[in-house]
Amino acid sequence: EQVTFSGRYAASVKQPVLYITERAVFRLRSAGLELIEVAPGIDIERDVLAHMDFKPLIRDVKPMDPALFQPVWGQLKSAMT
Repeated sequence: EQVTFSGRYAASVKQPVLYITERAVFRLRSAGLELIEVAPGIDIERDVLAHMDFKPLIRDVKPMDPALFQPVWGQLKSAMT
């Protein structure tokens, strides 16, 4: 079996890691995954946590930029900078 990414190793070397889905953004921390952003209209408990086998760290959750969900292509780079 091949492992192409090790979250444990990335956390140990403090490599910045984001997991981005259509519902939420998580940041890898040494203590685990932290929920840092949610998409507009998403209920954290119903739409995110209810579908997870563990509870992520939750501190200061911000809304994802609504512009990311518009039907305009090619804007991701500007949203990431």
